[in-house]
Amino acid sequence: MTQTQVYYASGRTAEYLSKIIHDLDVHRIFIVTGTNLYSLSGAKQVLEKTLEGLDVKYYHYPSPNPTIEDIRDSVEKSRAHNSQIIIGLGGGTAMDIAKATRAFVPNLGNPADYIINKNPFSNPSQQTLVQIPTTSGTGSEITQFAVVYIEGTKYSLDDPLLKAGYCILDPQLTTSMTPKLTVVTALDALSQAIESFWSIKSTEESRTSSMEALKLIAPRFEKLASELTLEDRDALLTASHLAGQAIGVTRTTAAHAISYSLTSKYDVPHGLAVALTLPSFFNFNYEVDAESNQDPRGVKFVREHIEIIAKSLETDSVNECVNWLKTTIDSFGISLRLRDYGIEQDIIENVIVPSFNEERGKNNPRKVTKDDLTKILLEIW
Repeated sequence: MTQTQVYYASGRTAEYLSKIIHDLDVHRIFIVTGTNLYSLSGAKQVLEKTLEGLDVKYYHYPSPNPTIEDIRDSVEKSRAHNSQIIIGLGGGTAMDIAKATRAFVPNLGNPADYIINKNPFSNPSQQTLVQIPTTSGTGSEITQFAVVYIEGTKYSLDDPLLKAGYCILDPQLTTSMTPKLTVVTALDALSQAIESFWSIKSTEESRTSSMEALKLIAPRFEKLASELTLEDRDALLTASHLAGQAIGVTRTTAAHAISYSLTSKYDVPHGLAVALTLPSFFNFNYEVDAESNQDPRGVKFVREHIEIIAKSLETDSVNECVNWLKTTIDSFGISLRLRDYGIEQDIIENVIVPSFNEERGKNNPRKVTKDDLTKILLEIW
């Protein structure tokens, strides 16, 4: 598996990218980024001199979430360009498309067949993948999986070929985020850190990464919608990266598993879609018993580790932590009611519950039944 070289590069993105290009002696660069993001994030100005004289091709994806159409288009353009380096520059969508592009360029055939049928990649890539996040929430720069939406249904690619060779973490590239985007991406990082900590696949190493992420987020959470210093943004970007490291080991759990249809069908931003049910799953998982437990380490282990999460978020109990989460999210002007996102009550059981990603649900410490999901979703409707 590729070991990712991580550069903590506050204000030094150009320097580190120049080093990568020089060390690899490459000239053809393919950049996956949003339509306006390249300029708005400040990356265009920062990288202009570094990329001068090189053969650079840009793929500006049109969709807010990575779709199979985006990936086919990006792969075709990268093949035609004969790119030596692929750079994902942006949020999770940019980085997921960049990952998938690198994997599919040497592997011919219909990408949908690989994704839906989970066909393994047979050919290694000769391209180097460089990830440069401009948001502080997904942690996608460090993981070996990518989200892909096919006809509104969310699928996951999960393969070492999607692992980046390099990632550059520069908080200055996150300063253009709006207050709303800052909140939503931080909610995603918070959810990933929490879910990876209580996942049945957690390890001592993954829990260490999760805990470091939570300790960086906790003191900054309530001020997310206000003026953040560069130090705050650096902490949030680092926390997102650490949470990404953790879910790279554990994968996500129930809150993520139910979120995808809310994003694809109702346009609820991903981080917010996860946060809508996170407080509910906090209580749900803490009430685990011997019959519903899925973690081989036992009920006591699960409950103790959920209590550790609550303490890391500077609260004295699980109940206090749940109330703090709800109150703080509400203070951002964000509703935790499904009805406020145009979701009708009668589609919960027929549309949202059947979309639950059972593979991710199996990582949850407590078994989640359809009746459990329906009850949780109706309670927050």
